[in-house]
Amino acid sequence: MGGLISAVPNSYFALHAFKFQGARNADKVVKSFIRGELGKIVFTGVLFALSFSLVTSLDELALIAGFVAAHFVGVVMSGTIDYSPTRKTPKI
Repeated sequence: MGGLISAVPNSYFALHAFKFQGARNADKVVKSFIRGELGKIVFTGVLFALSFSLVTSLDELALIAGFVAAHFVGVVMSGTIDYSPTRKTPKI
């Protein structure tokens, strides 16, 4: 459940943050990033509050450990992804 509390708000952020592209839309890009990040924070808080109040047999340590683990995996994977473009040049 902690992983879902991490993944769902991050998906919300990604949908809002990357809605616009380009230099001509710079103001829209900034506003959508801010809207996405604020929404992610509120969404995370609401999901934690709902899980603590509605789930009766909740293991709080497991919930928080799942949340932290999902964030940790995201950070580690973003560090291991190779973002350099690969260009295949023909052999002469």
